[in-house]
Amino acid sequence: MIALRQRRDGPLGREGHPPAATVIDTPRVIWIGAIVLLAVAVVLGGGGSPAAGFELLVELAAILVLVVVLWSNPRRPATDWWIASPLLVLALLPVLQLLPLPPGLWGLLPGRAASVAALEVVGAADGWRPLSIVPSLTLASSLAFIPPAVLFVLTMWSDVAARQRLIYALGALVLVSVGVGMVQVAAGESGLLRLYDQELPRILNGFQANRNSQADVLAIGLIVLAGIASMVSLRRRTYAAFLSVAALVFVVGMLATQSRSGVALLGVCAVAAVIALQGRVRGFLRRRGPRPAALIAGALGLLVVGGVVVIAVKDNPVVRQVFVRLSEAESGRPELWTDTRFVIDQYWPTGAGVGTFVPAFLAGERLDQVDPSAPNRAHNDYLEFILEAGVPGLLVLVWLVAAAGLRLVRRVRAMPLPEERAQLIVAGGIFAVVALHSLVDYPLRSISIASIMAVGAGLLTRMPLFDSNPAGAESN
Repeated sequence: MIALRQRRDGPLGREGHPPAATVIDTPRVIWIGAIVLLAVAVVLGGGGSPAAGFELLVELAAILVLVVVLWSNPRRPATDWWIASPLLVLALLPVLQLLPLPPGLWGLLPGRAASVAALEVVGAADGWRPLSIVPSLTLASSLAFIPPAVLFVLTMWSDVAARQRLIYALGALVLVSVGVGMVQVAAGESGLLRLYDQELPRILNGFQANRNSQADVLAIGLIVLAGIASMVSLRRRTYAAFLSVAALVFVVGMLATQSRSGVALLGVCAVAAVIALQGRVRGFLRRRGPRPAALIAGALGLLVVGGVVVIAVKDNPVVRQVFVRLSEAESGRPELWTDTRFVIDQYWPTGAGVGTFVPAFLAGERLDQVDPSAPNRAHNDYLEFILEAGVPGLLVLVWLVAAAGLRLVRRVRAMPLPEERAQLIVAGGIFAVVALHSLVDYPLRSISIASIMAVGAGLLTRMPLFDSNPAGAESN
């Protein structure tokens, strides 16, 4: 039986819903499926396109979960098209780039002159071809949209309690990844618990193939802890102690990734923590008084403890490597971005096809920048996506950011319940981490991060609502 309960949010209901609207209690199959799929995506989806086997397993798991949910729960809440529409168009972009085009049109696309000349030499210039310069790569990219899309839908169909369980599960997965990473660092050259071949054995990677992605996971984990702290009773010392220790573990794990951009993301985590806990701090000060002497003593105590810890571990080789890594200056990425902008001009405004950065870039890279290493990414996801998707991709990206931002503002102004507010903090934090890190890296090229991002997008959607007397529905 699907239980329905009446909203009591005033004459218009929360977010303008009429008083006749009711919210559906999420069936177990939806939120359990979401948690299972999230776990599979986080554990096996961190390898990127080189780990095609693991990506295929995650995609098959997503399809299986969706089939089970649709078969077990034929009655589903309405879709929140405000957020779903730009995501749907984004997922359809690579599919549209695979549609065959007549030779007269395909040959006129920007960046295809050399390909047309080569095809004319072998007498194959009259065939129909898609917009993508490497259709197989674009097909692989389109399939990679499946797990995030399914997780977004399942999160959108979940009520407040189910979304809260999903946040708890995400926090637990991040904690497990830190435990796995600590074993990896301790094991060193043996490669114990490492899913991918990595040349740096003393780096904490967790379930991810590179340290930057793991840093994103840990930053999101810190934001999840802040969200949880905003909705649980911190008067219970067990909760407060667990969240504090977990936050410390995540910060240490962040440093152990040796990701410079990851360490910079600690600022985003701090802002999220301040937003999440400001009400708790004000309430504490009102009840207990400011007690400046106690606050000063506590701050000095933290400094003393931090100093003791630094002295104790300063000779540790892993700790020394962390400081060496953080002191290194970035040299290669600005040149990479310059070349990427040049290649964008070659394929503007249609793009080269989603997933085709490497072949497009290698053909347009400046000769004085060529070396034995082959760039696998632009290390700026905005530039890379514009190269691959052109003007259509840019418009969809702007649409998605605007839709997500407006929905976040609208839901915050609707004075949500504490649990909903915590979920909005987590969603906003996830978007902030991914958006900022995308300036210097490529977090969304990992199915793990893309799936977590999809959960964040789902948290922004309205609560699932039905009419008060839906045909065939039973109410309590």
